[in-house]
Amino acid sequence: MSKRDRHGQHQGPRPAKRSRPSSQLKFKFGGDARQESELESQQINAPSSFAFSTRVPPLHGAIPSLATLCARVFVASFPSFSEDSQVWEPNDHWEAVAELLEMLPDVTLSKLFTMLQASCPGLLSHSLVTGVWLSLARHMHSHNYAQHFLRGTSIALSSDLGGEKPIGKFTVGALNKIASELVSLQLSGFDNISDQVFAVQVSHMSALQTLSLR
Repeated sequence: MSKRDRHGQHQGPRPAKRSRPSSQLKFKFGGDARQESELESQQINAPSSFAFSTRVPPLHGAIPSLATLCARVFVASFPSFSEDSQVWEPNDHWEAVAELLEMLPDVTLSKLFTMLQASCPGLLSHSLVTGVWLSLARHMHSHNYAQHFLRGTSIALSSDLGGEKPIGKFTVGALNKIASELVSLQLSGFDNISDQVFAVQVSHMSALQTLSLR
């Protein structure tokens, strides 16, 4: 049935709305299987700090402690504290290092001394092993020497140390300063020191348990 508009004209029925094809109303979730596979491959091969880039360290032994790593760095850089890399002539940098050595525990210092004997024995002169004057300008009225490597309960000395300034009877005589603390003593190659001198030294070492003379 038609209706009249306000001008009196007849209007026909309104055209019906066109419906969209059902194919246009479908929503697509996800992507192409090939694209997803390529994306996963790129993510796996991409640099990352997560599981895909984690590397297992080779198990050739225990990982060194921080103290051991620091000791290795110190030993490697030790020649730089001398004016001559073959003969011990302390430079300006050594004074600060010497003061820091006094703060180390005896066990750590003993370990450093052993490593230095293997790395640069020629630099381990009598003055270095037994002690060094701590800044004459700052200790003008003092005769304080810093004990370096003659500390602790275990000492090992060899006549091969010192290079052009080898250690000798005066170095062995300096052991009197720690005689009451020594538990283990190893001396190698001091053929020029008489048995009587050794006997006097040992008589002051009341806590000594191990003595090795070679």
